[in-house]
Order: sequence, then C-alpha cells, then structure tokens
Amino acid sequence: MSRTRSIALTAIVAALAWTAVLAGAAGGLERLYVLDCGQNIGKDQSRWSPGVNEGKSIEFSDNCYLIRHAKGLLLWDTGIPDAVAAMPDGMVVANGAITQRRAKTLAAQLTEIGVKPADIAYVAVSHTHGDHVGNLALFPSSTILIQGAEYEWAMTQPVKPSSPPPATPRGISRSSWSSRRAGRSCSRAMPSTSGTTGRTGASPP
Repeated sequence: MSRTRSIALTAIVAALAWTAVLAGAAGGLERLYVLDCGQNIGKDQSRWSPGVNEGKSIEFSDNCYLIRHAKGLLLWDTGIPDAVAAMPDGMVVANGAITQRRAKTLAAQLTEIGVKPADIAYVAVSHTHGDHVGNLALFPSSTILIQGAEYEWAMTQPVKPSSPPPATPRGISRSSWSSRRAGRSCSRAMPSTSGTTGRTGASPP
C-alpha cells in the first residue's frame, strides 16, 4: 500500500472511531462528510521514510471530517489555511521541503452543506502541524479537543496553533484529553486512548 493511501486510510479510521464514540449505545449519528482540506507535495519522500525513495517527490492529501450527530456537530481537523486557495503556486513550508495547495476553502465547503462555523460544537485536533490546524481561527465559539501532551508541546513552539486554548489551562496532564473553548477554561479532562504525542483519540464532554 502506498504511503498516500495509508495516510488516507488512517484518517478514515480515525474518523470512524470518532463516529463510534459519538454514536454510543443509543445511536444518534446522522451523517459523515469528507471535506477536501488540501494537498501537500513533498520534494523528498525519504523525509518520511529515511533511506527509502530518496529524492523522489510525494503527494498526499489532507482530509477533514464533519460528523453530524444528534448532540451536535464535530469537525475533525481544519486543514491547510484557507488563504492558500488564493495562491496559484501554493505555499512553501518546512524550509522549502513541502508545497501546500488548496483547491477550495474549508469555509466554502461548509457553506455548501449549510453549516456555519458557529454551528460546530466541537473541533477535534489530531495534532498541531500547520496542515491540520490551519483554520482553527474560524471557530472561536467551538470547544477545541486536543490531547494534553500535544497541547503542551505545541505551546513550546515558536509558532503556535491559530486561536489556541488559554496559555495556562486547568486540568491538563500529559496523558489526558482536555476540552477548551476559546476565551475560557473547562475543568473536564479525560483519559486518552492514545499515548503518543501527535495523535489523539477520546470522547467529547
């Protein structure tokens, strides 16, 4: 299986896992939307597979997932920044190693299905790379779900995620999920189903 397919399959499995969590025993799932959140073109595939396919380019996609549930809407990741859609040559990142492109904005895709950013109750962040948190600022009223260890790491970086949770939140540990709404702190923290910084899984409050 190619890396591109593997990445896509991982994202789908993550979304399905969220679906199962949210649906619960009583059901309530109404629909799952797959949204185009951009593409990454890497100059050297060995960046992700050291010693293999050195010098070969690779393209992989970013997908976001919107889950419509009886208890509210949840968006999984926000993708490459919408501003990149207006850049004909894309946006070069990672010291020139990667070019990011976006054919359609996240905002436009939400509009097409009749959803406003304010309608989304939860935004879950798989990890804080720029091609996954590029549009967090669109959701100032949503509760942001992020693994505690990933949050702590992100806050030590020179460039922090857009519209991040409060700088000194309560209830975060390196092994817990935390839920935060921009501008306020929530006290609820939950055990994570993932012990690896950079990948997350848990249930919303």
